[in-house]
Amino acid sequence: MAGVDRALAQPALVLLLCVLLSTAAIAADLAPPADPDLARLRQELPRTIPELDPANIRPSDVPGFYEIRVNGDYGYVGRDGRFLFAGDLIDLKHGERLTETRRRADRLAAIAPLQASAIVYAPAAPRRTITVFTDVGCGYCRALHRQMADINAQGIAVRYLFFPRSGPGSDSYDQARAVLCAADPRDALTRAMGGGKPGRASRNCGDPVGAQYRLAKQLRLQATPAIVLPDGELSYGYSGVDALLERLAPTSRTVTE
Repeated sequence: MAGVDRALAQPALVLLLCVLLSTAAIAADLAPPADPDLARLRQELPRTIPELDPANIRPSDVPGFYEIRVNGDYGYVGRDGRFLFAGDLIDLKHGERLTETRRRADRLAAIAPLQASAIVYAPAAPRRTITVFTDVGCGYCRALHRQMADINAQGIAVRYLFFPRSGPGSDSYDQARAVLCAADPRDALTRAMGGGKPGRASRNCGDPVGAQYRLAKQLRLQATPAIVLPDGELSYGYSGVDALLERLAPTSRTVTE
């Protein structure tokens, strides 16, 4: 009989466990959010600022204030969402540029999904990786590319994304697409940077330049080459390997390939 009692008890135990788990799940759904002010702001602020993505409303480092990001611009609102302070937040006590730190992290996060479509020139064991938004018609971009061997020799990998500043339909845009759609994009890019033609696209790969161009616009890039350092800092122009090494010296985090 004891065996029968145990056999009957096991299904009952399973049923009781299921009921308890379901009750807990329902309770969790009905529970108020951990931060009701944040939940309310995510509902209300987009009505006032239609281009604001609710996901871009986040707690800030200042108690009682929330950070918002709209098209690359940052600002801060109080709990009631009535007043908006636009601009950068700086911790005067510690000398930390809090908004810039957030901006760099957001920049790296925005670049990450497009890494697979990038053209990479890297040494065998890179110590640092920089992301360069380039334009085949840009003189400083060509100067950087001519020194690629020297850059790689310093343990620096270069990840190229395209920002043809003249936009879709321009010659630089069409060349960028031809490079990305070539059988050997690295060779095609080197030829294009040397003043030659990358040739016509040798494979049907759609318009991979479009996503990279839109990202550059989203990041509000102003010129090329636009170099994103491993910590997310943005640097414009190119003046040689030594200057690049100097810019890299303060950074310590390497972007994962």
